[in-house]
Amino acid sequence: MTSTPKITRRNFVGTTAALLTLRSVPAVADLTPARMVRLSEGVRLVMQPQISGDTVAITMFVRQPRSANTADEAVRRMVNTALFGGSTHMSLDTILDSVRKLGSVIPRTLPDGYCVTVLTSPDQIRNAAYLLCEALKNAQFDKDALERARVGLLQARQDRRSDPFLGAYDALCRAVTARPEPDEIDLRHVNTEAAIGYHRRNFVPVRTVFSAAGHFDGAALQRSLDNNLFEFDRDVQTTEPVAAPLQPGPPPKKVMYNRPNGATEAAWAMVASPAPYVTDPDFPGALAVSNLLGGGHASVLFQELREKAGIGYTVGTAYRWEESAPIVGYVAWDTGADTVRRPTSPDAVTEKIVELMDRPGKDPSSITQADVDRARNFTSGQYLLRHERVSERSFLPGWFEVMGAGYAMDAALPALVQSVTLADMRRIAAVRLSVHTILG
Repeated sequence: MTSTPKITRRNFVGTTAALLTLRSVPAVADLTPARMVRLSEGVRLVMQPQISGDTVAITMFVRQPRSANTADEAVRRMVNTALFGGSTHMSLDTILDSVRKLGSVIPRTLPDGYCVTVLTSPDQIRNAAYLLCEALKNAQFDKDALERARVGLLQARQDRRSDPFLGAYDALCRAVTARPEPDEIDLRHVNTEAAIGYHRRNFVPVRTVFSAAGHFDGAALQRSLDNNLFEFDRDVQTTEPVAAPLQPGPPPKKVMYNRPNGATEAAWAMVASPAPYVTDPDFPGALAVSNLLGGGHASVLFQELREKAGIGYTVGTAYRWEESAPIVGYVAWDTGADTVRRPTSPDAVTEKIVELMDRPGKDPSSITQADVDRARNFTSGQYLLRHERVSERSFLPGWFEVMGAGYAMDAALPALVQSVTLADMRRIAAVRLSVHTILG
């Protein structure tokens, strides 16, 4: 059964729309293999129809080049946030009314692009296609739309910074990837002319992918998108952008993140290593190494920090690879709890995380075949579980396609992970994950 969240003018245009979680778990026999077709204007469409069910997810992706400076990044984020603020044929009120009828529209700005997922019923598929294509082709970015976008971006940033984990995590990722972070003045300087110019240069057929999953008629969806993309033939000389490899961040630095909590304080220590890009042959191995280090209760970090040293109540690794993010080892502990064994200083926690994340690379014998088997099975299992959600079955193959790995990577990834060898994991740990940027 699908519920419809309340979407207001403020939270939709501010990219904080309520998320609709769908846990429709289809039988394997109910799914057909994903396939890709080229629409009339060169836009790619990935489809994985389900022969029954009451939900369909359609995701639109636009690949975007990395910004050279904060001013360029401000334009990119404002355009992405204001994309549904009004268009040639739809006012904001009309758009919001369409969203209410569809069910849920989830926009998301990623480091290397933009995506938006529509979760709806099969009978609304034509309306979903129209809404997405209208924004893709004809978004207007008037003064009011940009102001709503600016307010929404600043509020979202404040919300994340107020969370001790997210605030530290975001700062750490920026330190590793060296991506520009626009400030309030950068956002305020974005005007309609700049937004329209960016939209026309980057929201182009060669960089656009649609991906659909759930119960829908593939031929009908293809026909609807073809009709709505008529004359989406912008005369822009461009090719699909190729991502540059992540560069090591600045020399290690340590900053303590605390959040007072009554008589106690919750503290986070984090260490990050740049991870292989999704098109890199080492990507499946990096997934397994990340889970060897911090995935589950048998992982290195959990066993050494939580079980043996008694440090922390939250321990593990975060590898948000769909965000082109680094591998982050983390531990949270309560600095004021007398009952928790803890080190004498935050630096000691950070140094312990560095030691454990370096251990597989410095001492290859510390990785055994049993470790490899556990990490591979944990990684494959986690990935397969993501496919319980129809929104993820729409997102994942489309994301791999727009990022250059090809939509078939979605189906192939579990087997690629299982093919990772002991030698692969030792090499990746030693060579690929040896650079650390530290925020403790």
